[in-house]
Amino acid sequence: MTDRRVQEHRVLHIGKYFPPRFGGMETYLSDLMHVQKASGMAVAAVVHQHSPGIRDSYEGQEGDTDAAGAAYVYRAARWFNVGVVPFAPLFALTLAKAIKEFRPTVLHIHHPNASGVWALLLPSARRLPWVATWHADILTPEASFTIKLGYRFYRPLQYAQLARTQRVLATSEPYRSGSPVLTALESRCEVLPLGLDRQRLPPPNKTQDTPAQASEKSHAPLRILSVGRIATYKGFHHLLKALEFLPSATLTLVVSGNSAEIAALEDQILRLGLSARVNLKRNLSDEALWDQYRACQVFCLPSTDKTEAFGMVLLEAQHFNVPVVACDIPDSGVPWVAAKNRRFALAQPSDAQSLALAIERVMTPEVLHDGGSEENTEIFSLENQAKRLNVIYQQASEALDKR
Repeated sequence: MTDRRVQEHRVLHIGKYFPPRFGGMETYLSDLMHVQKASGMAVAAVVHQHSPGIRDSYEGQEGDTDAAGAAYVYRAARWFNVGVVPFAPLFALTLAKAIKEFRPTVLHIHHPNASGVWALLLPSARRLPWVATWHADILTPEASFTIKLGYRFYRPLQYAQLARTQRVLATSEPYRSGSPVLTALESRCEVLPLGLDRQRLPPPNKTQDTPAQASEKSHAPLRILSVGRIATYKGFHHLLKALEFLPSATLTLVVSGNSAEIAALEDQILRLGLSARVNLKRNLSDEALWDQYRACQVFCLPSTDKTEAFGMVLLEAQHFNVPVVACDIPDSGVPWVAAKNRRFALAQPSDAQSLALAIERVMTPEVLHDGGSEENTEIFSLENQAKRLNVIYQQASEALDKR
C-alpha cells in the first residue's frame, strides 16, 4: 500500500462516546484516530455527547480543524439514556453534517452502537463503503431481561447494518468463533486486535526483579489495582469478596459511574468491613492513573461476562510490566489478551476464592522474577493496525464498487 493511497483515505468513525468519557472503546477510538492522523490519513468521528443535553458540539484536535474545514469530533446531543443506550434522536442530522463537511471516503462504525443505524437512512452514507469493528455482542449470557427484550426490536436493524457492511473486524479469534453474529458473516469477518497508542503512555518500567527482590515482594503486603466503569459484568463485587481470602492485600479501584453506582459500591465496601483496605478513586487524570499502575504489584480484571470482549486495561498493565489476573470468560478475548502477558493467571468467573488463588499464583517469587515479555507487543501495535486498516478500507471500497 503506497503512501499516496494513505493520503487519499478520509475516514469517518461512528462511535458511541469519546474521551473524556472513560472506557475501553473510547480509549481505542481516540488512540486509533491519533495514530491514523499521524500516518497521513484524514480522520474524524461522530459520537454522542458524554453529558446529557440538547446541543451538538464540534471540536478540532488540540484546537485545530481538518484542512477541509471539518471538525475532528462531532458530538451529537444525547438527551438522556434508555438503560445503557443513548437517546439521540437528531444523531442522523449530526452524521449528515459530518459527511457533508468532512467528505469521507469510508465509514468506520464501532459496534455496539444503536445510533449507527441512522446511516441506513442517509443516501450520503449509503454511497460510502462501510467497515465495522465489533467490540462486543449485545446478547450475552448475563444480559438483563431489559437488554434481551430491547434486542428483539434492535436485531433486525443491526443485521441490516451488517448486510450493508463490506468488512467486519472481530477483536480476537475467540470472540469471532464464539459470537453467533460474527460466525454468520463468514468471509466478510476477519480478526484485527485492538491496541494502544504507546506514544500516549509514559515509558514502561522495564526493570526486572532479582531473585531476592522477587522473594521480598512476594512476602510484602499485596497491592492490587483494578480499573473500569461500574457495571454488573465488571465483577468488582467478586474482587471485593476475594479480599477475604487475601488478608494482607489492599485494593485500589479506579472507576467511573454515576452517583448512585458509586454510592452502591461504597456501601458494599462498608458492609464487608473493607474501608481500611480499599481505596476508591474516580476521575483520575492519565498521569494519576499511570502512577497507580506503577505502584501496584498485580492488576486484576474480574469481569465475568463476554460483554468484556477484550480488556484494553490489560494492555495498559502489560505496558507497565505488571502481572495480570483475569477471568477465563467463555467466548471472550480476555483470556487470550491476558495470556500475551507472560506473568498472568486466570480465575473462574464469578468465583471470589478462585480470584484470590489466581492472585496468589502470580505473586510467587518465580513469576515475579520473570521479567515479563515484549514478544507479543507487535500484535497490539496501533501503527501496524493502522496500516492493515488502510488495506481493509481499500478492500471495502473495491467490494462496494462490485455491487
